[in-house]
Order: sequence, then C-alpha cells, then structure tokens
Amino acid sequence: MVWKEIRNNYEPDFRDDFFFGECPRFHKNAKIVVHTVGKKICKTDLQNTYRKISAECSLIEVECDFCIEHCPLVTEKY
Repeated sequence: MVWKEIRNNYEPDFRDDFFFGECPRFHKNAKIVVHTVGKKICKTDLQNTYRKISAECSLIEVECDFCIEHCPLVTEKY
C-alpha cells in the first residue's frame, strides 16, 4: 500500500488531468485529457482514491485506449 500525505482541503468527486506535448507517433502537438472519479473506498479513508474512467486525445478521432495507455505524455499511472 502506498501512503500519501493527508490534505484537509476539499477533494472533488471528479477530476480532469491534462497532459500536453509533442506526440511521438504523429509528431504534432497533442492535448490528452484523463477523466477520473474519486471516492473513499472504505469508511476509514480520509482521502478520495481516483480511478480513470476515460481518456481523450486531441489527435485521435476514434477512442484508442491502447494509444493513450502507452502514451509517453501521460506521466501518471491510473
């Protein structure tokens, strides 16, 4: 289990993480948005645990989870 610092401020139920950079596949500037939902897993949790629900890339017309999962621009693992 990974421990994380407890923050006593508000944590949203939904969060969007943005990643920008040059796509190594298409060699164009890309914007990737990872949509996550957060909830407390058990009653004793003090913070939300976030899980990925979907992701979008500005360069890909059709949703391609394989491309986004292995994209080097996305620095966090969900």
